[in-house]
Amino acid sequence: MRYVFVSILLCFVLWAEAPQAFRSMGEALESELQSLKALQELKYFNKDEVDKYEQELQYCFETGYLLDEAIKEKSPEAQNLKPKYLSKLRGRQRASRHWQRIYAKALNESMESADRELFEFLVSNPLAPLKRPSFKRRTLAFYETFREEHTIAAMEVIREDLRLEEQSAAFLSTERAAFKKDQQVLAQEAVEQSDLPVLVSTKRENGRFTFYAQNRNIYPVTLTLELPSIRNFTPSDRLPKIIELAPGSKQKVLSLEVDDRRKKASFTSRYSWVMGRLSARHSDPLYALPFAAGSRVFVSQGVDGGITHKGLTRFAVDFQCPVGTKIYAARGGRVIAAESSHNKGGFDKSFGDQANYIVIEHDDHTLGKYYHLKQYGVMVRVGERVHTGQFIGYSGNTGYSSGPHLHFSVSSVDPASKNLPITLPFRFKTANGIANTPKTKDIYTVAKVR
Repeated sequence: MRYVFVSILLCFVLWAEAPQAFRSMGEALESELQSLKALQELKYFNKDEVDKYEQELQYCFETGYLLDEAIKEKSPEAQNLKPKYLSKLRGRQRASRHWQRIYAKALNESMESADRELFEFLVSNPLAPLKRPSFKRRTLAFYETFREEHTIAAMEVIREDLRLEEQSAAFLSTERAAFKKDQQVLAQEAVEQSDLPVLVSTKRENGRFTFYAQNRNIYPVTLTLELPSIRNFTPSDRLPKIIELAPGSKQKVLSLEVDDRRKKASFTSRYSWVMGRLSARHSDPLYALPFAAGSRVFVSQGVDGGITHKGLTRFAVDFQCPVGTKIYAARGGRVIAAESSHNKGGFDKSFGDQANYIVIEHDDHTLGKYYHLKQYGVMVRVGERVHTGQFIGYSGNTGYSSGPHLHFSVSSVDPASKNLPITLPFRFKTANGIANTPKTKDIYTVAKVR
């Protein structure tokens, strides 16, 4: 079969752009529909079902347009329309999972049968599964088998994305204490002997296995429990199981019931965790520059910087400053982690776990991170509440660092992997106005904190 390759950008959309209210959710559904319109010629996708889905999304967006108008006119009706529209959006998101399953099946079959033409058509009209890290790597591995003969624009983008993720992983080594992947689940009796900060254990009772998670850290974490293989067991919840653990807490995560006691039953398990809450939602306030009022600061590496600010760390900002420069809180919150004992640094991965730092949890549960501080340069205590503009420490050159500077970022849990930190976009208030996207070589004058 020959497939007609149509760019998504040329797809005809029957209505205007997605409503402003809950725009990110609406745009994702709109983009998905555009791909579906191209994919409906395949045997996997039913044209009538796609047309029905399009009509339902149209009805959903009509409610969104009414909400936009009500908000614009400051009408009380907005309070009634808001939950109604949000409910419809979530309903469309649930319905979209049907298409995602079909898409994943088709993409798997194209790789298993080495059908390059079908593969190219599918990846050129992507749905959500292609954004998953595991799926990206699988499709890239297949693509590499024929890339020298034929290149695919959509796969070149994925190839570059993964390269940047690997590059940013070098910097993430600086934050080794903030996340752990593929940890071994312990037997219940081994818990007391373990010094792990976050652990998962199992307890067996009458053929049932129950998993418990414990967070010994003084900060919240997001934990992912996976069962790569499971035989003759039924889990009590959908896998992988993802939960948030409060500081110093312990809770039941999951249980497994044997299906048939006459047959052999087995499973393998592992878990990962990351500092922070997956549920965190950035409220996007203005951040203060973390330096003394009136001083001028130079951005040595800004957003999308060419050295380490790529992929998951793209929104971090480096400020060039001499060792011993006073650092102030860019936003208030509670100090949840700090390290000040290290005295070594250099531009090599071997120094990745030797950075001194301060991590502040903001009221919206995002994390403000201040890295490469000098030895004994942390001037606040873990658990202490700090306010914007409060003196918190001294800059340095510790850890994976190319020279004296302060590395600042706002982060949360990556919604894709769910077990890695990801930096978030933020804005600085300066004496000259608002800096929306700090870039390399920018120079700012620090505004006075009121």
